[in-house]
Amino acid sequence: MPLDTKNFSDISLRDIQELIDNAVPEGKYLEYKASAYGGADKDKKEFLKDVSAFANADGGHLIIGLSENEGVAASVQPIREAVADDHILRLENILRDGIEPRISTYEIKTLSTSNDGHVVIIRVAPSATRPHRVCYGNSNKFYTRNANAVHELDVGELRTLFLLSENRTQMIKSFVRGRVQSLAQGDAPEQIDAQQILLAHIVPIRHFSNLHPLNYEWLHSNMGALHPIAASSMTPRANLEGFRVSYHVGDNVGSYTQLFRDGCVEAAVAGIITLDKGKKFFSGSYFIPRAVSALQQYEKTLLQLGFGPPYAIFISLIGADGSVPYFHNNDPFGFMRDSEHALDQAICILPEILVESTTRADGQPTPLKPLLDLLWNCFGYTYCSYFNSDGNWLPPR
Repeated sequence: MPLDTKNFSDISLRDIQELIDNAVPEGKYLEYKASAYGGADKDKKEFLKDVSAFANADGGHLIIGLSENEGVAASVQPIREAVADDHILRLENILRDGIEPRISTYEIKTLSTSNDGHVVIIRVAPSATRPHRVCYGNSNKFYTRNANAVHELDVGELRTLFLLSENRTQMIKSFVRGRVQSLAQGDAPEQIDAQQILLAHIVPIRHFSNLHPLNYEWLHSNMGALHPIAASSMTPRANLEGFRVSYHVGDNVGSYTQLFRDGCVEAAVAGIITLDKGKKFFSGSYFIPRAVSALQQYEKTLLQLGFGPPYAIFISLIGADGSVPYFHNNDPFGFMRDSEHALDQAICILPEILVESTTRADGQPTPLKPLLDLLWNCFGYTYCSYFNSDGNWLPPR
């Protein structure tokens, strides 16, 4: 299985051995280093060049402790010059101080070998804040990768990269805004009640607008990978846009998940407003935890299908204007139903967040917290009540 389709935490020495057994060559997405980067300035610059080139291109993996023969993976060469944790700390310090703007779209780990050795693997995702320059010492250079090697960006390439980064951001926002407005106007892909919808979008930034063939056999066999929000049953089918899984309620659709051919995911669920004694309540205590669970599943699905991070994630509300929140706040006061802070927007598109990694340790805060804080802000609250003081996710009981 290609490295970029695996969760980073699941990569093991077996995967490194498969590179050797299958004679996988270096290329745009893979680079092998037989020995550790040294401590001299020229060695640090070489490391910064290699990592920044991945971030300025389409991402990839840098493997330290794997030799090559004419560019093909040859053998494991364990690193023994340093303790594994110290080695990682040294590399992270070099990255922190030697690249502008700082690169946050990387993950790093060591794989233990025999005789107290280790291999270092670094996954670098394409950066949403590129281009990055190497600024260590007296260096001031931009690098990128192609199929053959790392090279310094010339003036034309650098100008193009700046423009692409800005244009892609605007294109993604326009795509989401257009989809939300189409639904609000009743142009829904399914017979869903477009009067009141919670809508979520995940956009794989590096794949956006680049169409890819979808693995329909896998999608049909694993339709739960696109489980619609709050659905109790599912109906999958291929369509012109890609692949859709729907939850039907009688003749209508209660929720659906649409996977587009460029990896974008759109998840919509209707019926988010409850009427009680003439007052409108947004049923956040029911729908938000289910939306969070669905989004986390969609991230795993996109990775499985080869649409890796970084992801831009949006949450939008349609037709919730005039409603007050129905949030369980995990405290003795129970549900917050008496708020007078009614939502004042018929179409509410929250500012997106950037998710740069799918690897999260158990108990690590969900990266959706800033987005959910914004949603709570819309109803007059300062923060989302589904997190404890340490920032850990605690959905309503």
